[in-house]
Amino acid sequence: MKFSTKSTNTALCLASGIGLILLILFGISITAVKGMTLALILLYASMSDIKTHTVPDFISAMLLILAFIDFDVSNIYSMVMGALLVFIPQFSFAVIYPKRCFGGADLKISTALAFILGTDKGVFASGTLAVIPNNNISFSSSV
Repeated sequence: MKFSTKSTNTALCLASGIGLILLILFGISITAVKGMTLALILLYASMSDIKTHTVPDFISAMLLILAFIDFDVSNIYSMVMGALLVFIPQFSFAVIYPKRCFGGADLKISTALAFILGTDKGVFASGTLAVIPNNNISFSSSV
């Protein structure tokens, strides 16, 4: 997939800025490297979605692999619960309102992010992002 020069330059500037902020906040650590990798994966997914209206399936796999880098076994319950608390309502909404819902890539990526972030941060982040773009959905049953 080939992106335009303008979008590529914008993406590189954005990735550099995110990397700099993470290095300032966390120093040279695994947290900073994970954050930069996550930002680059999401940036690629966004650019792919904007250009082709599809997100490759390997993006979700990369996010899942990233979740297990510097993994603490004691957090597995929070990670699984975060993923389930995000996946179940979004999938239910997609089944009930198939024409008025976000795409499958959004569901996979938000679930993977909730798995990475755990219950507290993942549910909050996914819930916030799910509410913002869906302001045109009406729940009235007009016939």
